[in-house]
Amino acid sequence: MFKKILISILIIFVFLIPSYSKVKQKKNKVYNIFNISFNPQIYFEPIEENNTLYLNLFPFSTELAFSEKNGIKFLPVVGLKLYSYGVRFGQLGLSFSIPTYQKGRSKDGAYSGYFTSGYTKVVYNQSESYTAFTLANENGFSFYFKENLSLSFSIQAGYTYFFFSDPSLNKGIIFSGFSLSTGIWVF
Repeated sequence: MFKKILISILIIFVFLIPSYSKVKQKKNKVYNIFNISFNPQIYFEPIEENNTLYLNLFPFSTELAFSEKNGIKFLPVVGLKLYSYGVRFGQLGLSFSIPTYQKGRSKDGAYSGYFTSGYTKVVYNQSESYTAFTLANENGFSFYFKENLSLSFSIQAGYTYFFFSDPSLNKGIIFSGFSLSTGIWVF
């Protein structure tokens, strides 16, 4: 009796489960879940003397679409310090956000339209011996064009706190920024 039940269950799995999974895969097939964008950055840290400029040497952001209206973005920060005494390596870190889009994903799978997001950035500056932690709000627009091309711009506003090796130097400042990127949706 037990063998007959086991064989019946195996027959059900062999014939019904593969046909069910094929139908389910066709309904949930999603295209363009990953965006790679060129996101150049030139910025300054007002806490440093002479308003030192930084240039991000790795200006490529990535966004992964994980739901109908939410993505997750990462931007590595590899800052080259440009100051009156020359050029040297300055910062290393990462910015991270989870944008919520007002409209859902397009029929091609990409996001477009207005978005808002929490924005976090953490960098370590070896030349000035500090770690900076930024919390901000980001608001912007994303545009999706033919051939999977996208354009996005946003404004960030929030607060940055600088942690120095000497705690008496720790300080917080108001943060603001602007971002413009162009990219392509793939996969």
